[in-house]
Amino acid sequence: MALKIGAAPAGQYDAFHAEPVDPRSGKPEALVGIFIYGILVNQKGERFIDEGSNLYELIYEEVSREILEQEGGLVYFICDSKIEEVPNYARRIKTEKEPIKGKSITELAVKLGIDSTQLERTIREYNTAVQDGHFDPSVLDGKCTIGIKPPKSNWARSISERDLLAFPVACANCFTFGGLKITPNATVLNQDGYVIPGLFAAGEVIGLYYGSYVGSTSVLRGLVFGRKAGKHAAAYCKKPQNKGP
Repeated sequence: MALKIGAAPAGQYDAFHAEPVDPRSGKPEALVGIFIYGILVNQKGERFIDEGSNLYELIYEEVSREILEQEGGLVYFICDSKIEEVPNYARRIKTEKEPIKGKSITELAVKLGIDSTQLERTIREYNTAVQDGHFDPSVLDGKCTIGIKPPKSNWARSISERDLLAFPVACANCFTFGGLKITPNATVLNQDGYVIPGLFAAGEVIGLYYGSYVGSTSVLRGLVFGRKAGKHAAAYCKKPQNKGP
């Protein structure tokens, strides 16, 4: 509506904030935020990305976008019960759906609907490539793989073939990057750079991001510009020339 009356756009309109979620869930943000502690495989049963290249908070958007590029936009996170050794791991899982379990690679592959021979090859090659070292889920521990592509740079632990857990993972659009251009006082600007009198914007209406999203800044922009918009809108309405009949 604002663009139709000449408001200036801002932010990257062909991009969005991406998150890894469980597509089985009906929750708005059914995050599967533990993929750094296992492996991700596509519907061919192949790994396609370094799941441990950095801390989760710094790579989950990149990983989510890569998931979107996979066949069907659907992949699977696979680990074993050792995930329970990660402190507070359950807090990173926002889906209410239970993991898919398998007592063998073949059983899990059938349940996931992917080729069991390829999944077996993927998991065994990964297990063979895992190097010794101290596993520390709280830092970049350097516990990696050697000799496989893509590598896993941190938190690489072998996966038990008799105790398998999996979650389907898809890329979700949390919010778009495009929006309206505003002043520091939350007043909307027109395409010539002038203020549109009486029009204010806050939160996700604001166009702010290009390329990537910095964690927690969406909530922050809602707080900061929500207060500013309210304050300046109230001041605008108190001016005699702007009051209605």
